[in-house]
Amino acid sequence: MCFSAEASFGTGTVIAIIGGITLQKTSTPSQRIFASIPLFFAIQQAMEGILWISLPSTDYLLWQRIATYGFLLFAWIVWPVLIPFSIWLLEKDAKRRRLLAIAMGMGTFVSLFFAYILIFHHAQASIEGYHIVYHQDFEYSKPFLWLTSAFYFIPTALSHFISSNKKVWLLGITILFSFIITKIYFEDHLVSIWCFFAALLSVLILWVILDLRKSVLTEHKLVQLLLKT
Repeated sequence: MCFSAEASFGTGTVIAIIGGITLQKTSTPSQRIFASIPLFFAIQQAMEGILWISLPSTDYLLWQRIATYGFLLFAWIVWPVLIPFSIWLLEKDAKRRRLLAIAMGMGTFVSLFFAYILIFHHAQASIEGYHIVYHQDFEYSKPFLWLTSAFYFIPTALSHFISSNKKVWLLGITILFSFIITKIYFEDHLVSIWCFFAALLSVLILWVILDLRKSVLTEHKLVQLLLKT
């Protein structure tokens, strides 16, 4: 998160609790990846909490590096693949699954690119005001910057709108709105701030899982009634 160590650890703890509840409420194996997203967000927030503590002191350079790369591992590599994949697992419509597979392909491409940056280029974090800013020394050309931005944005934000589940659409709308607000008011801290807003969406993920659980239980009851008749 972007404000303090206490806020990062506090939010991470709340999200972890929500994530644990969400996983317990899953009713099928295909729901578990989607339900695990809050737990991953909690780990990511913990990484920023460590950065808030370690960045002011040169005595914790190792922790700074671990937390920086840990945070960017989620922001750059995990989310572009995990988000469309988790929605793909929930989807039953064949056409929508094919579109989500394309989104996964785009996410895989950008994840591999960011993995290259993390391996072969230097990345670091710094505290600027009340925010943590992430820097990397890779030089982008303008067309390539637009390409990587599109390949990141489509899987992480727009893949929700491919789903046939309207509650997943609401999740996408909320993420899109938070991205726009972040882009307008916090552009220099986009990676950190947007991830904070996205972490708060964990409660919506719980809502989606509860709704799916209700649907599965209803289907089971209908099947049992049909078998009895």
